[in-house]
Amino acid sequence: MGIAERQAKERQRRIDMILDAASQVIMDKGIERATMDEIASAAELGKATIYNYFVSKQLLLLGLDLRGTKKEEEGFRRAYEEGRNGLDRALRIGHFYFDHAMESPVCFQAKVQLGRMDVEAFTPLSDNPMVNEYMQAVQRIHQVLADAIADGIDDGTIRANIHPQKMSLLLWCQSNGVIELIQNRGELVATVQGITVEQIRDGFFRAMESQLAATTLNQ
Repeated sequence: MGIAERQAKERQRRIDMILDAASQVIMDKGIERATMDEIASAAELGKATIYNYFVSKQLLLLGLDLRGTKKEEEGFRRAYEEGRNGLDRALRIGHFYFDHAMESPVCFQAKVQLGRMDVEAFTPLSDNPMVNEYMQAVQRIHQVLADAIADGIDDGTIRANIHPQKMSLLLWCQSNGVIELIQNRGELVATVQGITVEQIRDGFFRAMESQLAATTLNQ
């Protein structure tokens, strides 16, 4: 193993340590209350070391979201390969996204928090390699879903008047809204309205299938 390879592995090891520590602190205190000092302490690293890898809390959140997005890409591709047809592939991808978000709530909440930030907050980070890696990963996972939708249009399981890229984005927005509702207010909705998390989840996927399925499948 050469020097450059060892340095790259050591850097990734430190990044993983910091992200693991950040996940624990955020799980305990929430994103807004978690501080870089607390994350450094949990990682047993100096604060200066943390900033050497993540120059801001925004970049740290992006690192958490990138970690989740990489797992999403693996799951999306596996769901695509296992699908029987375009509609089945799209639904499998949707189920994986939902399940992964529920199993990795910190990564999902980082995604939500990033989505609430002004674009200007990321302008100083535009040349950061992690930002570029993240943007490319996001584009790839959207493309997997768009490909599944395009397959469904071709094989007749998905309506022909759907634009694959636009529908991929729409489903992403809808999924995020449902997942955020469940994670933040699921118990309240169950108590006040008598609608369980399982019913919300099942209803969402029925709606997703209804949006996508060719007319002949809905008759």
